[in-house]
Amino acid sequence: MSLPTTDRITGYAKTGAQVVRTLDASRPCGWIVDLRADSGGAIWPKLDALAPLVGDGHLGGFVDADGNQAAWTLHRGQLSIGGEAVPKDIPPNIETGASGINDYVTHNAYVLKQPRPPVAILTGPKTASAGEATLIAFRGRPDSRSFGLPTAGLATGNASYPLSDGALLLVTSTADMDRTGRRYANTPITPDVHVTFTDHDIHQGTDDPVINTARKWLESRPTCKK
Repeated sequence: MSLPTTDRITGYAKTGAQVVRTLDASRPCGWIVDLRADSGGAIWPKLDALAPLVGDGHLGGFVDADGNQAAWTLHRGQLSIGGEAVPKDIPPNIETGASGINDYVTHNAYVLKQPRPPVAILTGPKTASAGEATLIAFRGRPDSRSFGLPTAGLATGNASYPLSDGALLLVTSTADMDRTGRRYANTPITPDVHVTFTDHDIHQGTDDPVINTARKWLESRPTCKK
């Protein structure tokens, strides 16, 4: 499945969760998550959609300059950050004037027909910010491997500050950290398997070298061997 940016958040998690259910109806033995065109947005709707693939437990976290950490966790579809549950709906923000968001996450507790499948994650230079955080959530997950080119190198978290003139100031305040404790920030994340590709390879739909390499790896996994 190809995971796009979450710039338009409304309905994203709900649509993504339905895509996973629809694809799972064919009982795939492994999955490919394509993040090559995912330039960012909000991380939680992405992880909500992919919750059945990522699996329960500690997924990663944020760490600030003082070493303070806020863990990302998933338990039966409920995402939490630093022990605080990610709300299903986001109310309007009085300070910024931002509209509310219904179904920001869906609490996606769907269980795959093939439990704990191998997952191949595809990355490239356009994989940035929340796209990189999605990749990081799979780092350290058993039977997961990334393919493609290094990411943009923007694996950070921002804090927002409303200003008196109505502007909103975003300040990078944290770095992303995977479940093993490895910290990421402004350095591109190198995939496990380097595969060169072009934008044409992504859009032509056939003979994509990254997908072909990922598929061969999946076919070598015990759950996919015939």
